Amino acid sequence: MQKTIISKEQSESYEAVEAQIQKAIEHLLESEEESPNLSAVAREFNVPCQRLRAQLNGRESKMKRQAANTKLDKEQELAVCQYLDRLDMIGTSARLQMITSCANAILRDSHCDSILPAPIVGEH
Repeated sequence: MQKTIISKEQSESYEAVEAQIQKAIEHLLESEEESPNLSAVAREFNVPCQRLRAQLNGRESKMKRQAANTKLDKEQELAVCQYLDRLDMIGTSARLQMITSCANAILRDSHCDSILPAPIVGEH
């Protein structure tokens, strides 16, 4: 599987397109047309029509929505970071197995479904 590396220019370009999409959505909401021509508005603002339509229908942009492949939520990630800080304070080197065990313990403790097993993090 090949990893996609996004350059700084591509990231800024994505942000610029997202800003233009927001302007297009504001324009559409202000126009109060019953059935606006989204293709024409997309051409006018130089944005992809499908992304404009999706965001107009309520889908969050990739910058705003949560990653799909995360097991830990923000608070759980913070707990792992605090664990790493504690290890650092006492002078212990963090090993991958220690971090994995910590994350799995957090997931196990927060799991409340008695039927399904608790999720676990992978080795990577």
